[in-house]
Amino acid sequence: DVWSLGVLLYEMAALKRPFTGTLETLPKIILKGQYEPLGSHYSQGLQDIIAGMLSVDPEQRLDLASALEGEVLRGPLQRSREALGLEVAELPEKEAPKPKRADRIRKEIQETAEQHQSEWMGFNTMIRRKDPPPDLAPPPPAELAAPAAAPPAAGIAEA
Repeated sequence: DVWSLGVLLYEMAALKRPFTGTLETLPKIILKGQYEPLGSHYSQGLQDIIAGMLSVDPEQRLDLASALEGEVLRGPLQRSREALGLEVAELPEKEAPKPKRADRIRKEIQETAEQHQSEWMGFNTMIRRKDPPPDLAPPPPAELAAPAAAPPAAGIAEA
């Protein structure tokens, strides 16, 4: 997780945690995304990469590929590859993001609501219409259906 990596990178640079608090206050502090900035003796590139990794909004958060290709990490990674005789790995193409669970549930609820819209007068009152439209009317129970003509019993003559 890139956010966790940002926390570790901040701790390694500043020698303290970016977010501190009690079990009750810590989640609120983290969700605000406010932390003490690194000192001016750190490069702007390092400050930017940490800020990007610690972004509260996942959509705005720096992705790992961008972080690895950025000015802060590109040089050291290249030197490490050369020293170890490693080749540059091909990064996979970024896939289209999957719809979030909340979006899938919203869509399912919307589709269900549209299907049942003509059956219900109001979703808040949940009152059924007296006569649902013919395409939504349930079939009559078997005992209420008109009885079929019974075949004549064997051995009884018809008059």
